[in-house]
Amino acid sequence: MLAGMETVRLLDLHIDRTAQQVRRGDEVLPVNGLSWRLLECLLAHGDAVVDFDTLAEQVWAPAVVGEDAISQRVKLLRQALGDDSRRPRYLRSVRGRGYQLCTPPQPAMHDTVATGTAEGARATRRHGRTHWVWMAAGMTAAAAVAALIVIRPGTAPVSPADPVLQRA
Repeated sequence: MLAGMETVRLLDLHIDRTAQQVRRGDEVLPVNGLSWRLLECLLAHGDAVVDFDTLAEQVWAPAVVGEDAISQRVKLLRQALGDDSRRPRYLRSVRGRGYQLCTPPQPAMHDTVATGTAEGARATRRHGRTHWVWMAAGMTAAAAVAALIVIRPGTAPVSPADPVLQRA
């Protein structure tokens, strides 16, 4: 599901899979080690339920762990993400089966705006200002051309009634 996606979005989280980093705005969240591997496993399964056996195999192998160890690691991941098990936003438990993301991960924009960096925000503001400057320049040029056409002396169109008025 995530093949080729280096950065994904999960609600307000931006997850850089290459850098193994989770951000909320400008804040880097403390997700690393087994918590990172657990998050990566859940992301790989989208919003499908991931059972305890799959989690144990994909996150902890070759070590053998039970449901208690998995539940404890999920608790640590939730703490790092600022999630609440009673009102989950990011991941929820499915009683007797395993865990799942509350919403499927989405592809994130690849430019720096997606990571919430100040540099990306400045680039967006610069681009927006440039756009308006060019629009204003175009409108000014169009107004100048229109003024020249209307005000230009000696080039008023001659109507068929003009010769009659001149003889009178």
